[in-house]
Amino acid sequence: MTVEAGHTEAGPVLIERKPRDIHPDRSDRCEDCFSGDTHRGTGAELRCEIVTQFDRLEDLAPEWNRLWQADSRAEIYQGFTWARAWWSCFGRGRQLCTPVVYEGDRVVLILPLVRQERTIRFLGTPQADYCDVLCSDRRTAELLTLALNAVLQWVPGWTECILEDLPAHSRITSHWQELPSELRSLLRLTPSKCCPTIAFGEKRNEIIERLLAKKHLQRKQRKLDKAGVLSFRHIETRAEAQEQLTQFFQCQRRRCALLGKTSAFNSPEMCGFLRALADQLDLRNEMRLGVLELDGRSLAWSLAFQVNGKFAFYQQTFDVDASDYAPGEVLLHYLLLYAKENVERELDFARGEEFFKSRFATHIRQSWDLYLEPRNFRGQLQGLWRAGANSVARIESAIIRRIRAHEWAFRWARSVRMWKQRTSNEIRQAKRDSALLKYLFDGVASLFRAAIWSHREMTVYQVGSGATLEKQYAGQPANPKLEIVEGRFRDLADLSLERPSILPVAIQEGRTRLKKGDRVYLIQEEGLTSAVAWTGTRNLADLVDLNQDHRVTFAHPALTLYESWTVLGLEDSRSYRQLLLFLKSRAEEQQDKILLVCCARSQSLLRGELDRLNCWPKYRIIRRRFLHWMRVDSVHSLPTGGSGPQRNQTTNPDCQT
Repeated sequence: MTVEAGHTEAGPVLIERKPRDIHPDRSDRCEDCFSGDTHRGTGAELRCEIVTQFDRLEDLAPEWNRLWQADSRAEIYQGFTWARAWWSCFGRGRQLCTPVVYEGDRVVLILPLVRQERTIRFLGTPQADYCDVLCSDRRTAELLTLALNAVLQWVPGWTECILEDLPAHSRITSHWQELPSELRSLLRLTPSKCCPTIAFGEKRNEIIERLLAKKHLQRKQRKLDKAGVLSFRHIETRAEAQEQLTQFFQCQRRRCALLGKTSAFNSPEMCGFLRALADQLDLRNEMRLGVLELDGRSLAWSLAFQVNGKFAFYQQTFDVDASDYAPGEVLLHYLLLYAKENVERELDFARGEEFFKSRFATHIRQSWDLYLEPRNFRGQLQGLWRAGANSVARIESAIIRRIRAHEWAFRWARSVRMWKQRTSNEIRQAKRDSALLKYLFDGVASLFRAAIWSHREMTVYQVGSGATLEKQYAGQPANPKLEIVEGRFRDLADLSLERPSILPVAIQEGRTRLKKGDRVYLIQEEGLTSAVAWTGTRNLADLVDLNQDHRVTFAHPALTLYESWTVLGLEDSRSYRQLLLFLKSRAEEQQDKILLVCCARSQSLLRGELDRLNCWPKYRIIRRRFLHWMRVDSVHSLPTGGSGPQRNQTTNPDCQT
């Protein structure tokens, strides 16, 4: 009896068939693999098996490492340590289907593939920056032919096979045109990502010195040097590496939130994957986790891999609270110094759209995707479609390169992408909150107000003394679980990461406000933010962005609560109650400053608390905008007698537009 590949709902199985062409090595089969046809080439007999269980790959680990180490240009991503760590974290829901070719009893090729649903990809992707087959240079085309034919004949249930992120020097891209014409007709090679790199060559020291001499790099270095004691080091112990990775993941998530992107480290699998690599790779030679510190505090991190004279820059991030110092640029300064002493061949930035990469790179390398179509009518249609898409991809790639060559175009394209990502995040959040209809209605109304006509009113209240507030609230229970904390820029990033739809003020505007001395307070209940409040002591006209000819002054300095909002689903009047008490005490601590509160029409909870305290409105600010560009602001003084917003108002000629 011979053995062929079959498939059930539980996955691939071995099915006995009546013999037609019996080979001696098919008589006994391991349940961890399928064996394909044998082939006698120019040397010893070749045979191929499809490995479907990772335990079988573990048995082949010495052979895998032998092939990997024999390649002087092998990447860390093709090593078995990478494959093992990746499979332990991402293997769930995927089926191993790895062709292994033998020459006699010796492994001569391993094509590490997995199938997820109906798509076959490299084992280790998309986390790997570069992929390739593992084999010796001798007879590569012949061995690759046998492996690909085994995928076509023996791997069931797939409709698409993508061999992606192939470097130009890979064995597959170098030899795929040497394959038989019948097999080559099923293959489509398309350009993939551009990978900036610093190739050293014979002028290694000269290139590094020229990059270190860049003026903006030296300027950022001097600025951070003045802030304290600056140091850079690579982590070499596993315990500290795990501790630093925790900070690395959090800071990377914050950075992505500020850019409107979804961080890969939102996934527990990705975090676990890098932790597994830190436990299994040599931290002194293979995995290099660098940390930039200021006065002992970690500011920036670099995660890289070093093998075969190449320093592969995998990920980098920094503390967003230190972004004014450009710690990422300073980190690169130290990496160049490290490369000068320890890296022989190149410093590879790999894929990624960060602008600094193209600014420092000496070469831009193209990676490729190779598509293998099945031998059926659907495969023929996919091949025709992909041939047309290949031309479009080339045009798109050229446009992207042009955009990245100009910083202003790059930043514009990134802002468009950020808007798109932020909008999609808001829609997903609205779906989770069962408020999609309200979100769409508010979006249409906001678009109308921004483009056609808008009319907004804000009332400015003056809050009485702290003793008066305490008396008014006597006997009213407070929420002991509520806590008011002063926020930093990183807290805004965490907030946008937690609930992307709750920030009416842009993140970058928040950074500007903090630079001007304003403060943001977070009202939290059991660690969950229920309300946000912005305060400042600048002129009221500046705080609410009035025209410069409107100046509202007071006999005493004022602490102003000029913007606040509550989180949808967590509204609680006690949040504002405790916030007013807190801010009034802060105002009185600062040389008897009065407390002003700006309350918009829509803030019913805040307005209710102010009316309950009998606070008197001092000003009403009205802003009208027509066709977006025509804007009229007016500020009206309100009489001190009477109560609430229903009082008759008079116009102050000194304040009105």
